[in-house]
Amino acid sequence: MNWIFSDHATNQIIERCIPFTILLEALKLPDEIVDDSNNPQTRKVYHKIYENKLIRVITEDNLIVTVYSTSKINKYYKRGTQ
Repeated sequence: MNWIFSDHATNQIIERCIPFTILLEALKLPDEIVDDSNNPQTRKVYHKIYENKLIRVITEDNLIVTVYSTSKINKYYKRGTQ
């Protein structure tokens, strides 16, 4: 898929120092894909566990809306803890 980065997502990647290679891996080989609880009809969340953090990539069709990492793996990761 040809991804389009929103300005917000681009800024978040830079501000949060999320490695671009990990972001691409989350999109190409995610650990899981779940519906966004706020917009389950239109948004998907790609999850990738990296260095004891969960990388979350929120998408709407081919638009990357935002990206962030969290230590709250149990809160978001549906398959359980790693």
